[in-house]
Amino acid sequence: MIGDHMKHTLVALVEDKPGVLNRVASLFRRRAFNIESLTVGHTEQPHISRMTIVVDASQTSAHIVEANLAKLINVIDVQDVTQMDTITRDLALVKVRADPAARAEIAQLAEIFRAKIVDVAPDSVVVEATGDEDKIDGLVELLRPKGIVEMVRTGRVSMVRGNQAAALKRAGQNGYGHENGRRRRELGLVKGHFEPATSVGPKMTSIAGINHPISQGVLMAQIYYDKDADVARLKDRTVAVIGYGSQGHAHALNLRDSGVKVVVGLHEGSKSRAKAEAAGLTVKSVADAAREADIIMLLTPDVGQKKIYDESIAPR
Repeated sequence: MIGDHMKHTLVALVEDKPGVLNRVASLFRRRAFNIESLTVGHTEQPHISRMTIVVDASQTSAHIVEANLAKLINVIDVQDVTQMDTITRDLALVKVRADPAARAEIAQLAEIFRAKIVDVAPDSVVVEATGDEDKIDGLVELLRPKGIVEMVRTGRVSMVRGNQAAALKRAGQNGYGHENGRRRRELGLVKGHFEPATSVGPKMTSIAGINHPISQGVLMAQIYYDKDADVARLKDRTVAVIGYGSQGHAHALNLRDSGVKVVVGLHEGSKSRAKAEAAGLTVKSVADAAREADIIMLLTPDVGQKKIYDESIAPR
């Protein structure tokens, strides 16, 4: 077990759909994130699941894990609750060797840790314990000399104390709290207003003939959320990502992790081919990728895009 000061706990709300857990696990595998535990369960909202993820921050930046999770289409909200006031629990079932003479001693140990015996067999007992990880670890170490036959632990689950609105305000300290708070509110997960206290409401101005909302003199971008896009339109379609630089790399992997069929188009001899194939992507020539695709994303440097389009995309 790594030190508690090196552990970060992330809580993510995700859509309860087939393949979502696989996409999250695929993200962790592809990015080589060191995850100590991942627990998934239902929430009070239909079709919404809750993931509690414990990250080894000594090897993996919790902020990077949080940022990558937030990019997945099926992730509604993600928060690092490590510095919040939380209730944290772990559940363990431990099967211990125990003849009739040893059962009383094991029962006494269980009582000290407020655990209980939930099954008795002729040669073993099963102890159920709930509490923080240190408590569970302490009980396990005392039971180990007795002979642990089998053990299963759920991993850490956490919930922020107090009401959700207060938790969301504290979550605004990270890079996603405000935006995800809006997404949660649109999905009916929380109630109430969650705008900065200094907000004065948007105004419209004309810049180069285009209307832009401006708040406090700062140009605001139009933000689109899951409800604004029909992801089903990409079902059974192939997206060709031409180029595998910083943009092509990000788009290809995010689309793939969101369940979209992706093919990467690269020119002959590209140094990026090995990287794309190592990530599990299908790589073809630009012409073949363009021919196979229903949608093409041209993400190469601007200076070469016209030539690529004229020679390899337009003819197809």
